[in-house]
Amino acid sequence: MASNTSSTTSTSSTISITHELIRSHASPESMRRGQDYHVGARVGSLSLRDDILTATVRGSDIEPYTVRATIRDGSFASVSCSCPYDWGDWCKHIVAVALALEERGGSVEVRPSLRSRLDSLDRDALVNLVSRLAESSQTTEAAIERLLTVVEIASGDVEAQRDGARDLVDVL
Repeated sequence: MASNTSSTTSTSSTISITHELIRSHASPESMRRGQDYHVGARVGSLSLRDDILTATVRGSDIEPYTVRATIRDGSFASVSCSCPYDWGDWCKHIVAVALALEERGGSVEVRPSLRSRLDSLDRDALVNLVSRLAESSQTTEAAIERLLTVVEIASGDVEAQRDGARDLVDVL
């Protein structure tokens, strides 16, 4: 698998995927509908960051669904989709992504890890990035607050420990 730590360039990698593998993980209905999605060009960009393949698929919802696959030794180790499908085999979105990947000969863009990109930023740029991320969603802001509390507690900040205990009591 190709590796790249540069923040501005990407390379490609090849993932082993076959029609037989796809069929072995999909019901006939998911296979048929996934083929329709693939032919209908509903699969967005495919990219690999570290060992996670990510793709978006335009479905019936307003927001596209996200398919994530963990890649080990050049093939799928595990795969998930953000859609509500829950019947054990691959959903039509995963099938569509796998078919798109097969059509490309398994070739996928490799992006540098987020860690390497974040490591290259100075403190002000990181603060700005996190602040903008927090402003984009109340859920994200709350998650950042929780993580900050954990970091402060772990650092031995007594005031943060008291606040964290109060927050825990409030939740309970």
